[in-house]
Amino acid sequence: MPEPTEDKRHRFDWLIFLFLFLSGFSALVYQISWMKLFRLLFGCSTPATACVLAVFMGGLGVGGIVIGKRADKTKEPLKLFAYLEILIALTAILSLLLFAIGRQIYMATGGSVVLGTVGATLCRIFIAIVVMGLPTFLMGGTLPAAMRYLLIDRDEGRAGVGWGYGLNTVGAVLGTMVTTYYLLEHFGTRSSFVLACVVSALIGAVAYLLPSLEAQAEDNGEAETDDDAGTEKAPRLILLATFVSGFIFFLMELVWYRLLAPLLGGTTFTFGTILAVTLSGIGIGGVLYGLLSQNRRFELNHFAFYCSIQAICLVYPFALGDRIPIFLAFNYPKGATLFIRTIWWCITTSVVILPAAILSGFLFPLLISLLGSGRKSLGHHIGLLNAVNTLGAILGSLAGGFLFLPLLTAPGCWQVSGFILSLLALCVLVASIKENPKRGFSFYTGATLICAILAIIFSTATGPTSTWRYSSVGYFRHNFEKNSPNGIRIAKNNYKRNTILEFEGRESSVGLRIGDNGYNFIVNGKCDGSARADASAQVWTGLLGTLLHPNPQKVFVVGLGTGQTAGWAAQVDTVINVDVAEIEPTIATIAKHFAPVSYTATVNSKVNLMLTDAREILLTTDVSYDVIASEPSNPYRAGIASLYTLEFYREVSSRLTEDGIFLQWLQCYNM
Repeated sequence: MPEPTEDKRHRFDWLIFLFLFLSGFSALVYQISWMKLFRLLFGCSTPATACVLAVFMGGLGVGGIVIGKRADKTKEPLKLFAYLEILIALTAILSLLLFAIGRQIYMATGGSVVLGTVGATLCRIFIAIVVMGLPTFLMGGTLPAAMRYLLIDRDEGRAGVGWGYGLNTVGAVLGTMVTTYYLLEHFGTRSSFVLACVVSALIGAVAYLLPSLEAQAEDNGEAETDDDAGTEKAPRLILLATFVSGFIFFLMELVWYRLLAPLLGGTTFTFGTILAVTLSGIGIGGVLYGLLSQNRRFELNHFAFYCSIQAICLVYPFALGDRIPIFLAFNYPKGATLFIRTIWWCITTSVVILPAAILSGFLFPLLISLLGSGRKSLGHHIGLLNAVNTLGAILGSLAGGFLFLPLLTAPGCWQVSGFILSLLALCVLVASIKENPKRGFSFYTGATLICAILAIIFSTATGPTSTWRYSSVGYFRHNFEKNSPNGIRIAKNNYKRNTILEFEGRESSVGLRIGDNGYNFIVNGKCDGSARADASAQVWTGLLGTLLHPNPQKVFVVGLGTGQTAGWAAQVDTVINVDVAEIEPTIATIAKHFAPVSYTATVNSKVNLMLTDAREILLTTDVSYDVIASEPSNPYRAGIASLYTLEFYREVSSRLTEDGIFLQWLQCYNM
């Protein structure tokens, strides 16, 4: 790491960067563990997940603003950082107790079945705030406090922010990968969480024992007073750019997950890989900014240029379209070990996500540098932009999941995101020209125009089609002829022609395809049911439990699917009620097309469809069932680990009558 030629550095600076790395590690362990715990309570529906994520991100944003100002006023920001880490560890441990209390409260309310969507959402947000609010608030202040200690006045481009932001994010990458691939499996959620608490406590203890900042106050200027700390007003354009960047990037995270799930499998590993690659790119971008901003100051025209490059990086995989899954279909090593598969997942994800993520990580510290130089109001600037970026991220994820994805589809959101980033780059370019009209037509002006136009052109491409999203190419059961362009073209046209319905649901991408076995029901690229080939499994899942039970009256079915399980179970004379839990509303529309083989389950008076998570229903209901039936999809493709856990089986057993039967028909095949 380059050293400044003036202004004294502290001999412990390298240790502070290490602290930031470890702080990022523990933060992601906290986040993943909290998400896991709340999924066991609220279920894994988009509304439930959105509540938890919004509280987590909101806590970081509010903490950044409040504690960022405090960091500007204190003479010992290093001790402030130490106090924050220690308090994070203590409040995080406390959150486990608060979660246990919140669990009992939520179960007592009856969940979304009793409270309804709005009531359940408010209850979830309240419980999440009680559990996570204080530790996430404290987390939001760690970066401003550490940067206030590390940065020197001579650092006009605020290169140190890039280094700190980048290393903090790289630590988050390690936290994501270690938690996803090792800690959760070998230690469990709570033990992994406690490990993160220990890391935070150690960071705080060591930071507290380091020398105070009295020497730095002499070298780098005293702390700001209440009158001058954070009094500058940030330009609206910079705030707008920060908001749009956060909005687009989190919207694209939803799009990437929807479009990569058919290629990678919608498992925990898929989510972890996408998150790790995204954070890796952001971390690399932050460090890259630290390298390029040494002894220089960026201006608005530089932001416009890099923003236009980010737009190209965002949409070039869209322009490649079906070439990506076809390449994978021909080159993916079938029957490979998990390690080899993970490498391929990372390669695929990196092609789609990494370049845009690198530019995102580069642009955030660049925006902070546009607000000022050196240490003056640094904590306020970091906290403010982080809060605005977080607000954009929260709105992007909520608007994307509930509005834009169902309305525009995932490819449509990808296109719109490319257009918006291109327009943002052009708007900032115009503002930079107005700010300094004497600059004239420069390299950055021309390059920004060219890149923005190219990004707009790429955004108008065909993009991913049903060959990518609803064919068997994702799990390598394709009909392509290698080295035969005409064979590939014919196969693609067949996939497009045979996919007769497509829905972008709240939870999944759902399609209906005509095949050799009649109608096939497609979820995130995988066939999860058909009118003929899967009929035996779907019908017997509904009938076998009722045949084994002496007097079945109440039946619970996990997942509607084609409706055959629920429909056939309802035909049993003694059965008076069949409750069906379905997490994706659009599947009810698909199931109507299977009416001839499901005894019209969707309009059967005995069948009660509940559009919520099965785990939440079983956890909060006081109803006991004679038969509980479930046919989960292949675990590798569908990622059912969050549902079918030991706790789930305990919840199932507690909802069975004395002679009750739990029947699970599990599909497994080698990938």
